[in-house]
Amino acid sequence: MAAPSHDSAVSERMESFLTYLLAEWRAIPELAQEWAEWSEAERLDYASDWAIREDRLLEVTAAAQQGRLTPGQQQRYVQVQRLVAQHRPLLDRLFHEAGLPLSSPQGATLPPAK
Repeated sequence: MAAPSHDSAVSERMESFLTYLLAEWRAIPELAQEWAEWSEAERLDYASDWAIREDRLLEVTAAAQQGRLTPGQQQRYVQVQRLVAQHRPLLDRLFHEAGLPLSSPQGATLPPAK
């Protein structure tokens, strides 16, 4: 059996990242409802782990900018962009009120959705 091509591996990785990012960003409103019930340690753990989500977002953004997403992935990426634009202010407010760093280490925004 032939090894998958690099493009296939990239596509599979991007598919996985997009699924993950869509689920995580869609969950922010529920997170906000539960946030007050969490302990300080739970909030810190969540905020620390948030860097993984940001890393995945940066990787998908780079792939999109390089034209390496399939048309379907590009559509899902636009959905992620919209969710980020919609929910990042809420997430940053939660982090700020808990004395945690903002959700995006660079404070960067995504390119506008197409």
